[in-house]
Amino acid sequence: KVDFTLQSAKNSGRNSLQLFNAVSYTRHIKELDLQERLRKSIKNGFEGFELYYQPVIDAKKIYLDSENSVFNVIGAEALLRWNCPELGVVMPSQFIPILEKTGLIIPVGRWILLAGFNQCRKFNALQKNFHLNLNLSYIQVKRSDILSDVMMALEKSGVNPKNITLELTESGYMDNAQELQSLVASFQK
Repeated sequence: KVDFTLQSAKNSGRNSLQLFNAVSYTRHIKELDLQERLRKSIKNGFEGFELYYQPVIDAKKIYLDSENSVFNVIGAEALLRWNCPELGVVMPSQFIPILEKTGLIIPVGRWILLAGFNQCRKFNALQKNFHLNLNLSYIQVKRSDILSDVMMALEKSGVNPKNITLELTESGYMDNAQELQSLVASFQK
């Protein structure tokens, strides 16, 4: 508890007084526990992680039939979910910030790319132009070789790159516009 309070004081800046806060400490302990469970899940082959696919409907032609019963699904957005064996379903707002803070988003991001691309290839067998949107974390882009990760997933999955859209999440800020433009240009090659 003393170490936690000392670290809190250091984080507050110089010449500050920090008293032990039980609520903050409890939150910190829960975050550490969740972090360790996430590490264990990743180590065990991404146990509990799943991608859910939210359909994308063509707004110009919503239905495929005259009875308006068959939606014109043209694609999907992949959404990461995590079902912890001990805790049950954990909300993305709880586990994604921890993945980003610890850098665990990098291996999870690679898993998302490969799993999503493989699923898109399967969807494409049923519908040639089916399109999949996947989110990239700001941390993933800044701290890993994202271009290599994407190329590896494309090669392993065999999906047509034209059927994939990668989106940068709002969790961070790309402070170098030129760096972002260079990355986009690399993807277009």
